[in-house]
Parts: sequence; C-alpha cells; structure tokens
Amino acid sequence: MFALRADNASVASMARDRVAAWLDRHRWPAEESHDIVYAVSEAVTNVCEHAYERHESGTVEITARVEHPTSQTRRVRVSVIDEGRWQHRATRPFARGRGLGVIRALMAGVRLRRGTATSPGTSLMLTSPSVPA
Repeated sequence: MFALRADNASVASMARDRVAAWLDRHRWPAEESHDIVYAVSEAVTNVCEHAYERHESGTVEITARVEHPTSQTRRVRVSVIDEGRWQHRATRPFARGRGLGVIRALMAGVRLRRGTATSPGTSLMLTSPSVPA
C-alpha cells in the first residue's frame, strides 16, 4: 500500500489519512473504519517512537487487503512493518506500555513478530472484526 519515513509525529497522521481514504474507497462502515484507523495510527506511532535509534532514519510500511471469510462477510488485514530494533524510551514511563493493549481492544486479531539480532524489524498483523459484505 505505502511506506513512510518513521521520523516524526506527523507520520501517524499521514498513515491515518491514507488508511481512512483506502477504507472509504472500499465503503467500509464508519464505526469500524475508525477503529482500524486508530489501531494503525497507534502501531505507526510505536514504530516512530521505538523502532529506530534517534539518529537513524527508517521506514514504516503499511499494507492492507480486504478478505472475504464467508460470502456474507468481509474483514480487513493490515500489516505494519519496520526494519528497526526495538528501543525502550523512558521519557514518560507513566504513559508507556498501553499501545498494544489498545490495538488488541480495537481489532479481532493481532499477531506480533519481533525481530532478532540477525533479522531486525517488527511486524504487526492486524485483523479487523468482520462486517457485512
């Protein structure tokens, strides 16, 4: 779908706008669309804050597709992928650690794959609740 530089807070806003427009083109119901957009925004924000060292630049890649699990339903699968190494930031410790919980509350499925020393990067696969086809 698209890739963005993961270098500042405006990246989440750009991701929200693009995902919302994509969902609109697919005539996704508004309430469910908001949940998907918010979950993607939270995932992109996490990449911007944690995936790359402050001095390095990196990207966040977002891909999405509509699936039809039954003839009467459809759902969205979104991947949010980076190539960085997770960086723990202690700037506001009281506000940390809730992002993945928020994403899980909004989505029907969340699969997280963290990178390794030899294969850095994190991928987050989000599956929306099903809606009528």
